[in-house]
Amino acid sequence: MKKFLLILIAVILGFNFSYAQRKCGTMAYWEQQRAQDPTLESKRIALETWTQEMILAKKLSLDTVSNTIYIPIVFHIVYKTAAQNVSDARVQEQLDYMNTDYAGLNPHTMYLFAANLKANTKIQFCLAQRKPNGTATNGIERRLTTVSSFNTNNNVKKYTTGGLDAWDVSKYMNVWVCNESGGILGYGQFPSSGINSTYGLVLHFEAFGHTGAIAPYDYGGTGSHEFGHCFNLYHIWGDDNGACTGTDYCADTPNQASENYGMPTFPHVTCSNGPLGDMLMNFMDYSDDLAYANFTPNQVDRIAALFLPGGPLFSLTTSNGCLPPSCDVPSGINTTPFGFTNAILAWTPTALQTSVLIQYHIQGDTNWTDTTLTGASVNSLTLNNLQGGVYYEWQISSFCSTDTSAFSSPSVFFTAQCVDTYEPNNLMSLANLIGINETNDTINALLNTHTDIDWYRFGMTNFKNVHIRLESLPGNYDLRVYRSNGVLLIKSTLPGNANEEVVLHNLKNGNYYIRISGADSSNVACYSLFLERNNTPVPVDHRSYNLETPGTGNARIGTPALGIYPNPAKNEVSISMYSESNTTALVNLLDLTGRECLAKSFTLTEGGNIMKLDLSSMVAGLYLVKLTQNGQISYNRLVVK
Repeated sequence: MKKFLLILIAVILGFNFSYAQRKCGTMAYWEQQRAQDPTLESKRIALETWTQEMILAKKLSLDTVSNTIYIPIVFHIVYKTAAQNVSDARVQEQLDYMNTDYAGLNPHTMYLFAANLKANTKIQFCLAQRKPNGTATNGIERRLTTVSSFNTNNNVKKYTTGGLDAWDVSKYMNVWVCNESGGILGYGQFPSSGINSTYGLVLHFEAFGHTGAIAPYDYGGTGSHEFGHCFNLYHIWGDDNGACTGTDYCADTPNQASENYGMPTFPHVTCSNGPLGDMLMNFMDYSDDLAYANFTPNQVDRIAALFLPGGPLFSLTTSNGCLPPSCDVPSGINTTPFGFTNAILAWTPTALQTSVLIQYHIQGDTNWTDTTLTGASVNSLTLNNLQGGVYYEWQISSFCSTDTSAFSSPSVFFTAQCVDTYEPNNLMSLANLIGINETNDTINALLNTHTDIDWYRFGMTNFKNVHIRLESLPGNYDLRVYRSNGVLLIKSTLPGNANEEVVLHNLKNGNYYIRISGADSSNVACYSLFLERNNTPVPVDHRSYNLETPGTGNARIGTPALGIYPNPAKNEVSISMYSESNTTALVNLLDLTGRECLAKSFTLTEGGNIMKLDLSSMVAGLYLVKLTQNGQISYNRLVVK
């Protein structure tokens, strides 16, 4: 019987000895993070510098904030036992206590401290009413876990380690409630550690809410304290182990030696802070919940700075998480015009969308063209046969099962202008000159009829290589390149409306001609012709031809291009070429007498290839590089230094 009484007394008087004093795990968690990522200290300093600058620059606006910021919270309840599975009612209790604390309405005494040191943060919390995907929620999710307890390693914040994953941290504050080990009542993450998948706070289930919570931590104070850390507030004593040299960066909180526990006797004078002593009722001390009373104006300034434009928590000010699901206006509006007369309209579907209505017209017109698309995930529409060189605008509305959204704000886009100034030029002799100064050029032109042919002339004086592309094609167009004597050098005749593209290397000085025509009664519409001249051969992912073989003066069609760089070279040279199949190639280095000085074979893959050739044994001088591939031979010059 005596033994039973001793046990009963122990249960009554020492029911939870590990929580005899408040223990916040935030600073230990911070040190763990900093050990894993040494850059966090510089990030903390950068945020502190920015915070002080914002406070100085916008002090008046921070002190006179008129609009309350409503922050949606999702509570992740992770439990192994029924006692850890806190009720919805306790969640609401915790929320109510925090809203009272952050509104400056906590009724607890300020002792002799001025009443205006109990400030309204203009922060209020709500239970999220919509999930990140827009569907309804009560702001609470639960998981029965196999994990007995959690610590500050963030396992509770990941589903794969027994917890629950965070919701979108740009729209929600995440709170995890679980069985926290080591006597820790909770811990928060400073914003300088990143607004990421671990951002938020963790609360021990016994220090949460009121009904069923363990005194003296049963009035929501732990949540208010840990949220303070998430809002960049430090412990009021500066975590300096009683040295009186630490700081919480707030001038209106007296310097104090160390934390206060329980229900401290007022005044408690430390660090020569008399006569009032420590602000032991401040939420960033370690007093009991019934002693907690205030955040100061300077603490409010620090919190408010986070929510200014450019601040790490600014996105929370525009979150719709506190609003119930509705037939929202589609977001993510984007337009991609292409091919002069076409455009892709894109948007992000809403959660309740069953269909959408798109309206578009030429800007300034009073009549809209309507298009309805059905589907919960439909997110784009391609417009064709638009007018070129015209400003259009469009807007979109969602249809839901019971409601219809408003239209989005009109989005404006411009279709490329196609002005045909190249007629008559159906003859090579009437070809239009491109870039007399040999600049890179883009031409937007039009084939007037199915039988129309456009000719262009370009010169090669200062450059050796040219890259020609024919893009934005409405149908099957062909591209051909000729010498001035009418000899066809190369053609690109891919089927359909695929882009046509050629690269010509080692051209002789002179004029060359481009012929553009429609094939198979192609659509008549605008096209874009791009001409780029350069002196550096590069690997390309299409057919590439070396037109001038040294010593012959004759154009060769279908000879594989041979690019060499650097040139002159020393010790090593890179050889680039394009191969239309997986094959082998032989590279020979010949001196000017034709004697072979070096030979090496390479394995080529389909597409661009770069091969390295060791020149360390070569005597300085001029050489010919001979490339043999599939029975075809090409040459290029190489200077060895």
